Amino acid sequence: MNRLFTHLLAASALVAMSGSVASAQVPVPNAFGMQGYIHTQGGAPYEGAASIEVRLYDEETAGTLLYTETIADVPVTGSRFSVEVGAAGPSRPGPTPA
Repeated sequence: MNRLFTHLLAASALVAMSGSVASAQVPVPNAFGMQGYIHTQGGAPYEGAASIEVRLYDEETAGTLLYTETIADVPVTGSRFSVEVGAAGPSRPGPTPA
């Protein structure tokens, strides 16, 4: 369940970023911040550490995987987490942006 929520957050970030990138030629950032909420399967707030898996696709449905990263031991307080995606370096399965 936590992975599904994280994947939805990543997909939302991709959709939000795609509109601004499509309208202007801007360099692709090396990293970006991402925040979210994690709840238990029963809906209760989660406390502790979590591994956050981020996947970015070129399309919302049936897209090609462009980037993947797993960030281990992310502190979660009051169900909230904050990570910097891309800070550990590239782990892209597809072509690396120039």
